[in-house]
Amino acid sequence: MGPKHRALVFNRYIALLPLFAIFLFAHPTYAASGEEEVEGGTSGALQVTQAPAEEGVSLRFYDLMSPCSRDCLLTGAYGRYVETSMSNIFFDLNLAPWDWSFGDITFASITFGRKLADYGRFISFEPEVGVGRRFGDADEYEFWGALYMRWNPFFWDHIIDTSIAISTGVSYASDNNELEEKRVKDDASFLHYFSPEITLSAPDDKSVSFVIRLHHRSGAGGVFGESGGFQYLMFGLRAHF
Repeated sequence: MGPKHRALVFNRYIALLPLFAIFLFAHPTYAASGEEEVEGGTSGALQVTQAPAEEGVSLRFYDLMSPCSRDCLLTGAYGRYVETSMSNIFFDLNLAPWDWSFGDITFASITFGRKLADYGRFISFEPEVGVGRRFGDADEYEFWGALYMRWNPFFWDHIIDTSIAISTGVSYASDNNELEEKRVKDDASFLHYFSPEITLSAPDDKSVSFVIRLHHRSGAGGVFGESGGFQYLMFGLRAHF
């Protein structure tokens, strides 16, 4: 299986990952047990509904219109264009991050997200909106909206609190970029948004996180264009308020 075909399969089905995870972790084995307490107290309860599907399973939604209570996320990030394709980044086991090829485009972004729901203590769902600006060999603005699915617990969280997340959404660029058009082979204004990330924070203070994100937009295997994509390796800080 060649890299192009693997990228096609990867992008075509990536949008199904959040739905797949909901069914996977709906099993009681993965869910937190016991009764959940209402969060937010008198300052505005964040918990709108708690819908246990069966014993040990608890899906909890948050009121997005209530005041923030450490469930709002403001992230500033900066990074560089990665010429290495997403398929090689994920599937070439012999390719380390320091071996990636980088281009002469930098990218600065700011995003706002908020927790929408969580499933036990394992998974959380967070919608996000963002805006970014490209510099160097590209000069466009980018806007996106996405839904993130985050896996929270790791056994080393007492040393450094860690989470990983993936997203699916839509990205819009204010102008067409020659590099993107060459890869996507079509109008590159509207593309699928996929941005896996890792967050790290101190175990005793989670008000600020360090974020490593692979900001990626592509044709999603033909949904928005051909299979080619475009990505930036981003580093940033996230405030939880």
